[in-house]
Amino acid sequence: MPSFRSRWVALLRCLELSAAARLISQALSKYSNSDVVVYVGCGERGNEMAEVLSDFPELTTMIDGKEEPIMQRTTLVANTSNMPVAAREASIYTGVTTAEYFRDQGYNVAMMADSTSRWAEALREISGRLAEMPADAGYPAYLGARLAFFYERSGRVQCLGNPAREGSITIVGAVSPPGGDFTDPVTSATLSIVQCFWGLDKKLAQRKHFPSVNWNISSPSTSASSRRTSRHTIRNTTCCSSR
Repeated sequence: MPSFRSRWVALLRCLELSAAARLISQALSKYSNSDVVVYVGCGERGNEMAEVLSDFPELTTMIDGKEEPIMQRTTLVANTSNMPVAAREASIYTGVTTAEYFRDQGYNVAMMADSTSRWAEALREISGRLAEMPADAGYPAYLGARLAFFYERSGRVQCLGNPAREGSITIVGAVSPPGGDFTDPVTSATLSIVQCFWGLDKKLAQRKHFPSVNWNISSPSTSASSRRTSRHTIRNTTCCSSR
């Protein structure tokens, strides 16, 4: 399922498929047509973030015919689940601001955010402490607007001072709905925004099929009608069922 550069992508998975999502993030870091990679671990478990910090330095990629470490072009933003909730909310903004910094220098940036569901949970907790009016499942009413504001910071721009120089940001956001329920507010809001999404299938992962992307529930389309059709397909597919 291809995605255009400077677009935004949602990676839909259940909690049991965190390893598969991490494998895809590593593959994107290694093989994507980008100059800079920004990886944000938002609300990750401590052991998962430790694996990321140990795996990424061992990855290499070919640049101009030379094998170079991926860490030479990678920025990691680490935020574990035991950190303050305000830090969890800020981690996403820190990552995308870092990506914009490199974009303004004329680089093509690939940003991975894992996961936006935990970021939304931080928004919900902060909203509750501020006594704001809750919406679906206790999330704030502005959840969709915040998600749209984040994803729409991707794109291609002409850099200031040199119109011939262009930079871009491609955002890949992982969504991990609790219980594999793809009808929860975060997933529904994300699917109404993104232009491409990849759905991971637990059955494929159990068969050692990696990456476990199920093309039947994924879509590379950017049209609104296609996204609506794909969302209907997801709601009627037990892609994270263990049956």
